Amino acid sequence: MRSSCRYYLTHFTHDNFECSIIVQRDKDSLLMSRVEIIINGLITVLEAKSITVKSESVSLPYDQTYLKIFDYGVYKRLTSSLIPLTVTWNNVTGGIETLWVEIEQELKPDTTGLCSNNGSQVEKLRVSPGDFCETPDVSPDYNEVLECGTFISPAIGCLGNKKKIYQNICPKNNHKASKEVKCSFFNEIAKSLCRKDDNFWTWWIESKLCEEPTCPGELKFNETGSPFAPSCSNPNPSSSETVQTCVCTDGKVRNDRVNASQCVRSSDCPCVFAGKIYQPGTSRNTRCQSCSCNGGNWVCSANICPPKCTVEGQFVETFDGKPYTLPRKCRYVVSKGSNWTIKADFSASEIEVTKVVIELFEETYTFEDNKVKLKEKEITEFHKSDQALVFWQSSMFVLVQTSFDMKIQVQMSPIMQLYITLPGNNIETLSGLCGNGNNDTTDDFTSSNNIRESSSGPFALSWAYGLTGGSQCTTEDIPTVCVNSAAEIFAADRCAALINNKVFAECHSYISPEAYQADCIKTTCTCGSNKEDCVCTALGNYAKACTGLGIKLGDWRSSTNCSRFTF
Repeated sequence: MRSSCRYYLTHFTHDNFECSIIVQRDKDSLLMSRVEIIINGLITVLEAKSITVKSESVSLPYDQTYLKIFDYGVYKRLTSSLIPLTVTWNNVTGGIETLWVEIEQELKPDTTGLCSNNGSQVEKLRVSPGDFCETPDVSPDYNEVLECGTFISPAIGCLGNKKKIYQNICPKNNHKASKEVKCSFFNEIAKSLCRKDDNFWTWWIESKLCEEPTCPGELKFNETGSPFAPSCSNPNPSSSETVQTCVCTDGKVRNDRVNASQCVRSSDCPCVFAGKIYQPGTSRNTRCQSCSCNGGNWVCSANICPPKCTVEGQFVETFDGKPYTLPRKCRYVVSKGSNWTIKADFSASEIEVTKVVIELFEETYTFEDNKVKLKEKEITEFHKSDQALVFWQSSMFVLVQTSFDMKIQVQMSPIMQLYITLPGNNIETLSGLCGNGNNDTTDDFTSSNNIRESSSGPFALSWAYGLTGGSQCTTEDIPTVCVNSAAEIFAADRCAALINNKVFAECHSYISPEAYQADCIKTTCTCGSNKEDCVCTALGNYAKACTGLGIKLGDWRSSTNCSRFTF
């Protein structure tokens, strides 16, 4: 297909998510000048010198909630978490010479496009049939035919009965003696069809019919290697695939934290935290611990702050600092000791906690509907017993301090959240959503049956306890993606304050805002009708974490339109 029209390369649906890939060639070079990848309304555009997502230029690696784009050897690769799609391409001067699209599912009957098998006529696959576009002359000259013969002859053994097909196609691809178009065709046959033919491969390497790709800076070209070159971020990458790649030599690694085309010894790698670069030997300190940069890795002292578990909507962080997301809205055992249990009930309609129950020795405290009760008696200001001190810290927070120095803070409004701080000398065996608090994250996902789960879903569900009628949880999983474009735009815009608003900048060197931003977007996007409550609570979660490390922020409420919230 030599036309400069825009064509659907593929169009299909997966789990109600729609995907289209549209390609357009340059009318002169016939390289692809533009590729559009549209997944659930999110538009990514690939061009020779740029990649844009939602009309904004991005740099690699790019990691959006549902989309990842990264270097893959000499190629670029895009993957989606919404659909089983992988797109890999190679840029050359003037355009995109090669594009692979992989779909990890059987093609459905409704799949259309140039890559489909439904026999659609090519002209019916044009995106805009009324647009003007050109189809250049396909008549090859004598030199093009001769060069094709030079390549095809040694490849007869591996082409088999497809030899005549490629003999006919080759001159048509060798357009105007363009080495990019010609070599794109030659390379694809050499690597995809003839790589295991030792005689052909030896001839191909020695023929130098096509030039090797050039590598930037101090990197050197390698015909076969890992798609992920050793770097400061990943000095020992592993991959079952091999591709053409650019690597450092002499045992050095790519300094991808400063200049990815620079090679350094591993011991000279800098460290990074919250987007800030730290040279080897430098340190950063918080109220809880100090860390120094050593060969690209942080070496930190023991954390002197007591272990803390947080439950902020569907997002949980264990006592040992392992974050995860709850799979469903259930009634959960959050944490449990020998003489106490803390439970949290989720709303059946919204993704938020609506009730917290603390069973402490013989006492039961209930937090619900902005009220705190000991059995049936409401605590309006202050309560003290042999087991606990309970009081309202403000109109939004209630603190429970136990006789053994555990602190439980419940955020009562606008959205209920839970914070549990263990005593510094805790030796009690713990269990529940918050893990066991033994300073080892590898066993945090220990189920109620004492089985160490490999993922958070089965672990969390094991700590769900029964509701009336025997049903433990809602039947539907908590959404992991945003299916409402307007809600996603609102969430992305408001949650960007965590990174872009200067009021939070003081904390960026201590707590990375990226994870909080991602949580903020998910929370706000899947929130019910009152999205202001959700976004301000999410922003407040970051502010609260910063304050916990002794970092003073400015008036973040006013600068983020959350003034009516007093937390």
